[in-house]
Amino acid sequence: MTSRRARTSVLIRSTRLLWAVLLAAPAAGATGERPFDAESPQTLPAGSVELEVAATGALDTARVLFPEDAGDQIVLPVVGVRAGLGDRGEMRVEGDVWQRFEGDSTASGPGDWTVATKIRLGSAQSRVGFAGIARMKIPVASDADGLGTNLADVDFTAVAGIHPGPVDVDANLGVAILGAPFRERAQIDLLTYALCVRGEMRPGLAAGMEIAGREGGDFFATRSVARAGVRWERRRMRWDAAVGFGLAAGSPGFELRAGATFLLGRPEAPAAAASLPASGGWTGSGNGP
Repeated sequence: MTSRRARTSVLIRSTRLLWAVLLAAPAAGATGERPFDAESPQTLPAGSVELEVAATGALDTARVLFPEDAGDQIVLPVVGVRAGLGDRGEMRVEGDVWQRFEGDSTASGPGDWTVATKIRLGSAQSRVGFAGIARMKIPVASDADGLGTNLADVDFTAVAGIHPGPVDVDANLGVAILGAPFRERAQIDLLTYALCVRGEMRPGLAAGMEIAGREGGDFFATRSVARAGVRWERRRMRWDAAVGFGLAAGSPGFELRAGATFLLGRPEAPAAAASLPASGGWTGSGNGP
C-alpha cells in the first residue's frame, strides 16, 4: 500500500510539472544551445539577434543554497537575448524571471542572470571548429530563501565541434569558479563538461542527446544529467523541448524543458555557407540554419 501511494504521489507531481511547463510555454535551460547545455563552436552572424523565451521544471532537485533540501522546482519564463558581434563574436544575456521551489519549505522569487561572450576560433566553414566562452553570473535570487547564493560566479569553457554532415558532435570542458557561501573571500572551483550528438531527421526537424554536468566540490554537489531533445524550425521561429534524467545523487530526478526562439534581423546566409548552422550545432535545412 505504501509503495502504491508513493508511485501515485510521483505520478501526480510529474503530471503537475508537465502541465505547468507546457502552459508556461516557451523553453528552458542553462546557457547552452537550447534545449541542451552543450555549446557549439558556431556563432551568430554579425547583426543577427535571437530572442529566447523558455520554461523549465525539475523533480527531486536540490535547492541552490540548501542542497540537503530536495524538492520540485519550476522556472518561468527564462528570457535570453543573443547577438552576433563581428565575424567571430557573440554576446548573450539571460536570466530567470521567476522561480518556485517546493521542498521542506516553499520559496519563490526572481532568479539569477548571466552575461556571456563566445569567441569562435578558425573559419565558420570548417567542419571542425573551436570556441571559447566566458560567463559571469549576476546574483539576483534571494539567498534568504535559498534560491541563490548572493555571490557572483564566473566560468570558462573550451568548445570543440565536429560537423561532418547530418550528425554533429560537440564537446565542452570548462571550469566554474563559484563563490563559497558562508565563507568570507573564498571560492570553489568545479570541472564542468558536456558531450552532445545531434542530427537532422528531416528538413527543419532535428533531434539530439547529451550528457552534461559538473564534478562536485565542497558544498556544491556533483551533477550529471542525460537529456534527449528535439528542435523544430519554421520560418523565423524555432521550437524546442527536452527531457532529462539525473545520473548523480545531486542531480534532478526528472527534468523537462520547452521553449521558443524568435529570429530577428538575421541576414540571408551566402550560398557557400548554406549547409552550415548559423547558430548552434544543428545542421541547416531549407527552413533555416
